[in-house]
This record gives sequence, C-alpha cells and structure tokens, in this order.
Amino acid sequence: MMIYILLSLTLGLEGGMSQLKGQDIVSSSFGPSYGLFCDIDVTPNLSYSLSFTNSKGEASTNSMVMDTLGQMFSGAVGEDFQSLRGDFSVNWTPFTGGFSPYLSGRLGLSQWKFIDGNGDVALSLNGNNFKGLSLFLGGGAGLRGKIAGFVLAVEGFSDFVFSEDKDWYEGFGGYDDNEWTFNVMFKLGKEF
Repeated sequence: MMIYILLSLTLGLEGGMSQLKGQDIVSSSFGPSYGLFCDIDVTPNLSYSLSFTNSKGEASTNSMVMDTLGQMFSGAVGEDFQSLRGDFSVNWTPFTGGFSPYLSGRLGLSQWKFIDGNGDVALSLNGNNFKGLSLFLGGGAGLRGKIAGFVLAVEGFSDFVFSEDKDWYEGFGGYDDNEWTFNVMFKLGKEF
C-alpha cells in the first residue's frame, strides 16, 4: 500500500445561514453567517480546516429566577442571538475526482450572547448578562470541488454547544441547558 502525500493550502470566504436550537430556546430563525476559512489538504482523502465565523439570528431563551420564598418564575429574554466561533475540523473524502462528498468532525469555541431590543446584551431574570464562552463539538457533510485553482464547497453541519449553566445567582438563573446549532455554508477559496 502506498500513501500519497499532498500538501496544498486554500484560503477563502464562507457565507450561509445558522440557527440556534435547544430546550430553552423559545423562538429562533435562520440568520446570516459569514467568515474566513483555511483548508490544508494532506492527502487526496484528508484535509484539515480552520474557520472563523460570525453568526446572528432571531432567538429568545427562557430564564428562571427563584424568589426569597423559593418560588420559581420564568420568562423569555433576548430578541437576537449572536456568536463568534473559531473551529478546527478534519474532513474525510471517501473518493476523489470532480465534485466529491466529504464528512467532517469539528471542535471549537463560541463566544455567544443574547441581545435585547435596544441592542444591549440581554439580562437574565436574576440580572446577569446572558452571554458566555463555550466549547462545541460538531459534525457534518458536504460537497467540494476544484475549478481552475479555486475551491467551491457547500456544507451542512450541526454543532453541540456546551453552554449549560445551573447557577441560580452568578449564572443565568438555573435550568439553562446546552444548545446546538444548524448551519448551511457555502465556501469559495483560492488554492495555493
């Protein structure tokens, strides 16, 4: 068996749609997502990718607060959700030639926040900023091809965001669970 090593670099832009989902998400819709990416092809079947993406969409989340008598109150906060993500992914292409399908696994960090109607960071019912920095894991599938030194790709993926917060006083009011995102991205890059 012979292993064929191929080193090529692709730099480009990506854009598409992203939607936040979760048990505590009251309403959400797809919003714009855009960013930069860098792909490094190692073999014809394996590539690595770094991506930095900014996303925004309509979304509200439930917040809970406990009063001094131990009664819980809940309500929806925020009108928009924003995130700035950086991720590293490994892409595997089962066969090559023309436009080829691929599978990807991702690991990254997301700096996220809920925004109120005034454009400020939304406050949870206990008065804390509804924002955070969370690790995420994801996976997806796409279709990728090269034309005249350019790389074109379309990819659908989902990220599981580890954003759970059960702190009644310093956190978001308790019972805040993890979230996930659905994303569809189009990529255009120049191969070097």
